[in-house]
Amino acid sequence: MIKNPMTPGVYIDEKNAFPSSAVSVETAIPVFIGYTEKAEWNGKTLVNIPTRVTSFAEYVERFGGGFKAKFKIVDANPAIKQETFSLDGKNKVVEINKDNTLYLFNSIRLFYANGGGPCYILTVDTFKDKTTLEIKADDFLGSTTKLDPFEILKKEFEPTLVVVPDAIALGEACYNSIYTKILSHCAAMQSRFGLFDLVRQLPSEDTLPIVKSFREGIGMNDLKYGAAYYPWLKSGVVQPGEVTFENLDDTIDLGAILPKKEEAALNIIKIYKTAIEVAEENPPVVYKAIKAVEAAEKALEDAKLEEANTKKIAIDKAKADLTAAQSADPVDDAKVKEAEKAVADLTAATDESEAIKALDKAKTDAEAALVLTKETALKAKEAAKKELETLSNAATVDADKVKDAEKKLAKAINDLSEKVIFPSDNDKLNYHQSLKATSPTYTNILEEIRAKLNELPPSAAMAGIYTAVDSSRGVWKSPANVSVSMVNGPSVNISSEQQESLNVDVVAGKSINVIRTFPGIGTLVWGARTLDGNSQDWRYINVRRTLIMIEQSLKLAARSYVFEPNDANTWVTVKSMMSNFLTNLWKQGALAGAVPEQAFDVQIGLGSTMTPTDILDGKMLITVKVAIVRPAEFIIITFQQQMQQS
Repeated sequence: MIKNPMTPGVYIDEKNAFPSSAVSVETAIPVFIGYTEKAEWNGKTLVNIPTRVTSFAEYVERFGGGFKAKFKIVDANPAIKQETFSLDGKNKVVEINKDNTLYLFNSIRLFYANGGGPCYILTVDTFKDKTTLEIKADDFLGSTTKLDPFEILKKEFEPTLVVVPDAIALGEACYNSIYTKILSHCAAMQSRFGLFDLVRQLPSEDTLPIVKSFREGIGMNDLKYGAAYYPWLKSGVVQPGEVTFENLDDTIDLGAILPKKEEAALNIIKIYKTAIEVAEENPPVVYKAIKAVEAAEKALEDAKLEEANTKKIAIDKAKADLTAAQSADPVDDAKVKEAEKAVADLTAATDESEAIKALDKAKTDAEAALVLTKETALKAKEAAKKELETLSNAATVDADKVKDAEKKLAKAINDLSEKVIFPSDNDKLNYHQSLKATSPTYTNILEEIRAKLNELPPSAAMAGIYTAVDSSRGVWKSPANVSVSMVNGPSVNISSEQQESLNVDVVAGKSINVIRTFPGIGTLVWGARTLDGNSQDWRYINVRRTLIMIEQSLKLAARSYVFEPNDANTWVTVKSMMSNFLTNLWKQGALAGAVPEQAFDVQIGLGSTMTPTDILDGKMLITVKVAIVRPAEFIIITFQQQMQQS
């Protein structure tokens, strides 16, 4: 507005004709919390830093691959029902080693296979160069020594779904700790929704006890902010080429378990073993150095355990001394201070142990040996290559000398790729492929292991389906009656009768959505309820998530009116903005009603939502009512005969 012009002339005054518009926020941006191989980008760590990725390739680039789990082959127990396979006429089962169970990497693959898009990764720890990794609840809940990932997530606005596939490896213990923490986090943020898994049902177990444990463990608070899915899925994300003999426990001797009739495979194993024994007796420099690193790592773990036990005893004693000094009559302040200092010193002590120094030295020596060996091999290769070029381009070519030079070059290349360390990756690949070609038993064992690796919790697949449905239909469409991709079927077939008690919980309303297989159709998501299944307000997932979208969209849009005059002009503008936004949603099918007036109602103003006291207190109160579309969960068709009319 131009006020009091003083100079003659023409002035232009521009005025806004339209109110600000509200824009829908993203509705399906999951955050995956768990363990990754690595977590770094441009030399900076990404541990405990929520990182946005838009594709699986981008995930691998920043967070690496999957954990190399190892399995044992044990005798089947005839007393219980198990998934067995025949090995030389005997029933066997494969069992994963302790602290080898990690699901995040393959869950991410399943997420993208089912339509996933941008997501956030929050790494709580890495497993690179580790043969085992214990999953700890503290990694997800935080402690005095570990950051709380949910406190970190409070600073991120974009994520709308929370998925923690690794947590289920803790078993039922995660229900009343991690899952309840997720629900309370989502309720506090009011912009997120949790996806939960139940423990895997073993062939010897029944469904109902598993469901009962989940319902008892999840509690009663904030149930409208989460949904549970069951059972696990037999996926196909792990391909046959990804499972090799390296997935077998180190104690397994293939030569002892393969049938004697597979002579070719047994000979291959014998040759490979001999080559390893020769390499260990006369190790290349690099091989020897890496073995030293492995020995130093084991020594460090042993030293850490011993130090922890010793330190705990010392701290407990120091605390007892402090308690005694504080309880003495009379209290000796000098002794109290001395005891407090002893406790503080022990708690804060972080001196570098000899084991750590030994490991650092072993790693440095190994790196130096690798560099030196590669440089030597490269020089030999370049010299052989130059000699071959000289002989080949000579005025008179000596065929025998050229042939010898070619052999020398081939040997130099072999030295570079093979003799730096044995067995090299190429050696292992050749050994694996040779065994697959000659031993059906070996192939069957690997297929059993692959089946175990491919059995995954369903939450990540559901996050992908949420994304796909939101993109194609809208968040107001229930993420149900949708096929699950890259899945051969659920791990347990749930019948219609069995689903009744899972879908409707008459006691507490804790509905569990079932994934079922239908003949001729495939595997479908056959449930659309939140954990608050008995609530008329929050029974359905699409209702809860649609309202989250509306709330957050209008919240962001209304932010621009903070500190604006709290008068009729502002009220009209705000009401118009919100009404336009809701009208567009109604046109898209998110709201039910023949006309907009039946679909929503926005009220704001003195006498309707505010009193004069509210205005004096600086409050602008707005009431928004919406009629969100609800799914047709039960379609009942009534048939009745009628009399003949003519």
